[in-house]
Amino acid sequence: MNIDLLILKINVFYKNIISIRKFFKNKGKSKLIYFEIPNEIAFSYIDFDVIKSVSILISNLENKDLIELDKFVLDTDIDQWNDDLQDLKLFLKLSWLIEDIRNNGLTSLFQLLQTNNSYSFHPGTTRFLVSTYLVPQKELKGLYVWDKRIDANPFILDYKCKEINGVIELLSLFKITKLPRFMYLNLTDKTDCGDIVSSNSPTNRPFLFAQEKFLTILDKFEIPFLTFHDSMHWKKINKKLLPSECIKFNNQECEIKGIKFKKINDIWIKI
Repeated sequence: MNIDLLILKINVFYKNIISIRKFFKNKGKSKLIYFEIPNEIAFSYIDFDVIKSVSILISNLENKDLIELDKFVLDTDIDQWNDDLQDLKLFLKLSWLIEDIRNNGLTSLFQLLQTNNSYSFHPGTTRFLVSTYLVPQKELKGLYVWDKRIDANPFILDYKCKEINGVIELLSLFKITKLPRFMYLNLTDKTDCGDIVSSNSPTNRPFLFAQEKFLTILDKFEIPFLTFHDSMHWKKINKKLLPSECIKFNNQECEIKGIKFKKINDIWIKI
């Protein structure tokens, strides 16, 4: 293993331990719940339209010159793409995940987050699209920071679940070679989460989502919160996945990595 990569992994592991210990030391009334829920249950609780989300990614490529896009992908660094290329980036990620989940299954956990209307799953909306719709898995596994004052009776309690009470117990839920990055924050009604997201990383958005939900229930609060994120292997996607190899169009039908779609009332539907 490259020495720089080894040092990075050791550094991430050390920071993980610090963040997780802070949470368990200060968690108060918060509980960290591990859950396993059926795919169809997860699908029914999300706050966005899965089918429409996939259809939009397909429609964005429908009238594009895929060969020209191939050249662009090969000649540029995906990490440097601007916001105008976000849809192409998400499509390549979707294609990569189809193959990865098809071959390896789900190898990482989701985090369940509350939204104003329902719930969302983090990290990876794209991973959720693949694992529930495109390559549906039998069940989804994840973690939920639960405070009874905010969510009196979360639906996950009706399925297989257990409370996690320590660092080793939490880390043992992940593959040692694929540990995510954990982040801890003592969330209050005064925390400037918008500043945290903009000045650090969009991966900190769970803090903002959590605070927004907490504020709909409580005027004042101080709630310890733990979140995590993993990184996509963008270098692999950038050099190994080409748009023309991922999607094929044939009039009102198309195919993504062997998954067929048909355009019905301007929506691309999996068939």
